[in-house]
Amino acid sequence: MIHVVNQIPVCWDGNGRQLKRDRIRHLILHRCSLSQFVEEANPFPIDDSLLDGPGLASRFKNRKLGTGGRVPYQIIIGRSGRVEQLLPLSIQGAHARIHNPTSIGVAVIGRTDRHEATEVQYDSLVEVCRLFLAVPGIDLAAHDALAGASGDPNKSCPGKYLPLGPLRAMALRGVCMEDPWLAIQRAGFIW
Repeated sequence: MIHVVNQIPVCWDGNGRQLKRDRIRHLILHRCSLSQFVEEANPFPIDDSLLDGPGLASRFKNRKLGTGGRVPYQIIIGRSGRVEQLLPLSIQGAHARIHNPTSIGVAVIGRTDRHEATEVQYDSLVEVCRLFLAVPGIDLAAHDALAGASGDPNKSCPGKYLPLGPLRAMALRGVCMEDPWLAIQRAGFIW
């Protein structure tokens, strides 16, 4: 069982378009690394384990990052396995362009295009996916696999070290048989 840390009061500015529960079709996986934002400007290495919800939210206030200054993800999973909710599930994140009205964005912290997620991080990701894949009509998708999700045709997101096939298979083992939205709420996610 995962524990969700509510960072909504710190990360969300109260604005955003509604995301209707019955329209959600994808749980879209992303990779997110503080180092990817500052590599060129800062010669000192950045430790992604220090990146948390409030830190990420403050970085995304920079409109040059392509999110319009908004927090892009509803959920992030840190290198320690910590699951944080940055936006209510009822609010669209700015994470996948034309798919924002029909998806929930989940970011795995780290460069999963260059290395694997940590074991505890992967375990938490499996649990999050298990909860949402139990909802009829919701499937798992990679950000770079959806047409129109990114303006960068060369993007590798979430990256080769986070393949969806094995993740989906692990998440579908032991899918909860109770009302899936009740299980999501019981895990600590806020609609």
